[in-house]
Amino acid sequence: MTRFSRFSALGASFYSPDLYRDVVFRWKGIGGLYLLLLLAITWIPSPARWHFALRSFAAADSRALINQLPAIAIQDGVMSANPAGRHVIRLADGERDEVAAA
Repeated sequence: MTRFSRFSALGASFYSPDLYRDVVFRWKGIGGLYLLLLLAITWIPSPARWHFALRSFAAADSRALINQLPAIAIQDGVMSANPAGRHVIRLADGERDEVAAA
């Protein structure tokens, strides 16, 4: 079984089962921390993609949805909408026909 340095292990973690054996048996006290660091590094693209998608939605599409919402008032613990009744919010891109809001 080969020994891996801390820096060469980052690259080898994608293809080498020997690395994980080395981490378990020889890296006393740092093996779990290393695996958590590797997990955090591999998860970076997902939140970045979510951030840019949400930012794009907030800049372009959210205003059209907000303009369709009725005026809402809460008085003495009772909520009322003006106009009263069921409200239908239509999405601009046509993915789904409607989202119902009571």
